[in-house]
Amino acid sequence: FFRAAWTPDCACSSFRGSANAMESAQVLIQFADWMHTTLDPVVQRFVKAESGLFTVVPVEDEQPILNLEIYGKYKQVVEVQVEQWLNKQGLGLEEFASKLAGDDGQFAYLQISDTLEYGTLHTLMKAFADGEPISLVDAITSTLDDDLDDILMEGHTGLRADKDKRNL
Repeated sequence: FFRAAWTPDCACSSFRGSANAMESAQVLIQFADWMHTTLDPVVQRFVKAESGLFTVVPVEDEQPILNLEIYGKYKQVVEVQVEQWLNKQGLGLEEFASKLAGDDGQFAYLQISDTLEYGTLHTLMKAFADGEPISLVDAITSTLDDDLDDILMEGHTGLRADKDKRNL
C-alpha cells in the first residue's frame, strides 16, 4: 500500500517558489486535522495529522475502506462538516482551493473516483459541494501526471510512495 506525506518544508518545493507556499501548507495541515477530528471514526482511522504532518495510511487487511463511496450518511456528514470548517476559517470554496493550489495551481493532486479521475483538492471540495459520490481515499499524487514517476522516485515534492502500489 502507500504512505503519502506533506510537511511545510517539502510543500515549499512543490509550489516552486510560490510566495504563499507556507500559508498553503498550513491550510492543508489544518484541513487534515479537521478530517482527523471530525469525520466518522470508521473513516478517520485512515487520516491523521500530527506534528505538522499529513498522512494517509490505508490498512492492508481492510482494503475495502480504500474505495469507500460517500453516499447517504457519509456524504451528509462530510458536506456539513466541510461547510462548517470553511466557515470557521473564514474561507469560501474558491479561496480555500486557491490557498492550497499556490501560484502554479499544481499542488495536492488527488485521485478520487473513476468518474472524476484526477483533480486538485479544489475538485474534491467541489464534489462535496455538488453532492457527487467520490472515493474518500484512493491514491494521493502531486504536480502533473506526466511527471509522476520521476517525482515518486526522486521525492521532490514531499510525496513518499511505492510507485508500483500507488494505484490500488
